[in-house]
Amino acid sequence: MSVSFVIGFAVFLVLMAGLVVAVVRFAIRQGRRRLPPSDSRPAAERAESDLDEPSPSALVDDPDERRDR
Repeated sequence: MSVSFVIGFAVFLVLMAGLVVAVVRFAIRQGRRRLPPSDSRPAAERAESDLDEPSPSALVDDPDERRDR
């Protein structure tokens, strides 16, 4: 293998490692930025109560749906 290929490949690997570090640091920053849940109930209780309420989009009648039959 030629020396220029080895040097070019080494530079490529360094750039890829820098990209990985930047992406990981960005993901960690975004993860820390999330706000804690405002509800004081445990997560399991919140999930159960959310299932009891229908979503607003579930209540809308789609006129296109009737035409397909």
